[in-house]
Amino acid sequence: MRVLIGAAGLMLLAGCGSSVEDKMMSVCTDIVKMSVADPGAMIVNSSSVVSAQATEGNVTRFAGLNSKGKLNDDQKAALEIRVKNISKIKESYANVDYTDRSSGARREKATCWFMDIGSGFELGSVTAAGKGYSGISLISLLVAHGRPAGLSPSNIIE
Repeated sequence: MRVLIGAAGLMLLAGCGSSVEDKMMSVCTDIVKMSVADPGAMIVNSSSVVSAQATEGNVTRFAGLNSKGKLNDDQKAALEIRVKNISKIKESYANVDYTDRSSGARREKATCWFMDIGSGFELGSVTAAGKGYSGISLISLLVAHGRPAGLSPSNIIE
């Protein structure tokens, strides 16, 4: 029994017990830190996640993020199937309210957009420090600064 309780405690400490929403906020906070001049000078005031049923427009936008908006025939067919099954698709926005003390103690907000089309919540875009990242620019940011813990190589929350 002690071993079981100890293992459960270690899983919680390692983040295995964190909710998907907690992981989204953590990933978004880590990406915000990549976007500011001095991550050590950033203070998180609050963070939250808002989830909703996906809209057809957002499913379409999500499908085009990594293809420069021009879907090939296979991507168009997959999109049609997703739109027909839209009731199963969820989207979430992780919001981080932070103060960037490296730029004169300026208070700002960042938003990370996630969509779950059936394989888990995938990061689609980020708006932080006055810049927007999606597609190639998001991949470049993650390559340059390293992938946040809790985000798989395919940008899905783990």
